[in-house]
Amino acid sequence: MDLPAALSAFCGWVYTIMWSLSFYPQWILNARRRSTAGTTVDFPAINCLGFLSYVISTLALRYSRTVRAEYAARHHGLTPTVALNDVVFAVHALILCIVCVSQYYLPQLWGWDKDDGRDATGAGLLAEEYDHDGRPQQGHRRRAHKRTLRAGSRRPSLFILGVMLGCVSSVALIVLLVLRDNAAYSNNTPFRGAQAMRAHMAAAALAASQSKSGETAGDGTSHLSVWTAGRWTWLDVVYTLGYVKVVITLVKYSPQVLANYRNRSTTGWSIAQILLDFGGGILSIAQLLLDSYRQQDWSGLTGNPVKLLLGNVSVFYDVIFFAQHYVLYPNGGSQSKELEDDEEGDAGDEVSSSSHRDTERERLLDRE
Repeated sequence: MDLPAALSAFCGWVYTIMWSLSFYPQWILNARRRSTAGTTVDFPAINCLGFLSYVISTLALRYSRTVRAEYAARHHGLTPTVALNDVVFAVHALILCIVCVSQYYLPQLWGWDKDDGRDATGAGLLAEEYDHDGRPQQGHRRRAHKRTLRAGSRRPSLFILGVMLGCVSSVALIVLLVLRDNAAYSNNTPFRGAQAMRAHMAAAALAASQSKSGETAGDGTSHLSVWTAGRWTWLDVVYTLGYVKVVITLVKYSPQVLANYRNRSTTGWSIAQILLDFGGGILSIAQLLLDSYRQQDWSGLTGNPVKLLLGNVSVFYDVIFFAQHYVLYPNGGSQSKELEDDEEGDAGDEVSSSSHRDTERERLLDRE
């Protein structure tokens, strides 16, 4: 195995592990606190639809002979840059998305109250607002005001519901167009379905044998190029599913970004999943670049736009969450501890003030 191939395999499996692990922190955090406070159901709900689309598209690009033949016809005989780790990641992510959604819609399975609309104070979910207490003490200590976060809503926003409906409608429309063209071209189609792949492989084998004997031949894709020209194919359905995943990735984080802004806190939102997601996104892009370099054809980037856009969009949103957690709302992960420190400080001030009053009383009695 050459160095680029080894690096590609390394990046592929490491990013798969990191992205796969990124689905664990959030639902584990919810389970520990027995609450979904601080989060929205929009993210896990639309994530399920996104990864369902991603599972179907990756499976088709890797295992469907028809889809792979159509891909070869459009990309000069090349095969899709979809690796086994892409399939493993997609299936695993879909399962964990369903697990996370169950915490919103089936809390009784987790031992929570079915109508858990209570505030999250009991679970230790506190967001604090600070102001100066007005006392003339050095450093102007700040007083913490408790502000509880409500349990996560089980109803997706109208915006997310609209995006989901639009995605499903788009895929259904392309499927209807493919079925229409298959029916219209049924009489003059040279080969259909699995026959297309067999014909392509036979032509490619013939081309290879003729090139060894000094004869010239095509790459075996000319038949399929004529067949797929000017018509909708199942590869278009796969691409539509891929773009659905991209669209969902573009919008799925926005409700949580808005929720963090409104709460002025990242409490309830696991930053560990963002750290893992960021690392996975960088390595995913690196693997795609390495694969295209190995083939000496950068159409691998445009031929698999889903993987390229997923990595870039994920990194973009991760940077926003980093800014919220570490810069804008840096107390988001440690409010409870800070609250306890402030309460201990207030208690100490009260004891000090009481001791001061007792001392003044004793001085006045001595004077008398």
